[in-house]
Amino acid sequence: MVRYGGSVGRQARIDPRVRRTHADVGRVAGELLLAQGWDQVTHANVAAASGYAKATLYKHWPHTDDLLRAAFLHLGGLPHGEVTGDLRTDLINEIESFRRVLIDDKLSISMIALADRAATSSDLAKVRDHFLGEGQALLRELISRGIRSRELRPGVKVGPAADMLSGALTWRIAVMGKKVGRSYIESLVDLFLHGAGA
Repeated sequence: MVRYGGSVGRQARIDPRVRRTHADVGRVAGELLLAQGWDQVTHANVAAASGYAKATLYKHWPHTDDLLRAAFLHLGGLPHGEVTGDLRTDLINEIESFRRVLIDDKLSISMIALADRAATSSDLAKVRDHFLGEGQALLRELISRGIRSRELRPGVKVGPAADMLSGALTWRIAVMGKKVGRSYIESLVDLFLHGAGA
């Protein structure tokens, strides 16, 4: 999994015990976020679930937003779809992987909360930007490959195309509260390919 963090050189100078603490707390905070929601990522809950003292948590993560930041950064390595080499199949697999995270792992609620808090917190805005960037990384690469292979028109813009595909799914699940099955994802990808295909 890809994790967000500083340079390798800087990480190498961190005490291994501190690094382990950060990894443990990030993992536990991420699990709480997905399982119980945004409001349950508290110092008391993370301490109880991780086995670390609240004093230790307050030392490294003074505010609740710091714990939320750790939770989302831990989740930076969310799974992606299988890549087969067939553009349509790969796009469907990647959007389906995103759907499972949004619905099965209940990430959609936390993403809305992150977007809301990021509007007034520059730290959480950076987390949001990184988290979404990691989440769209493979999708953007698949679209880029489609352009290079001429399966997609040369004028297709990677960023807006990725936003359209992931945004449509997020809107339907997180905002409209609708269920999404594979047939919806296939229709979404087919509509994209119809408009952007060469």
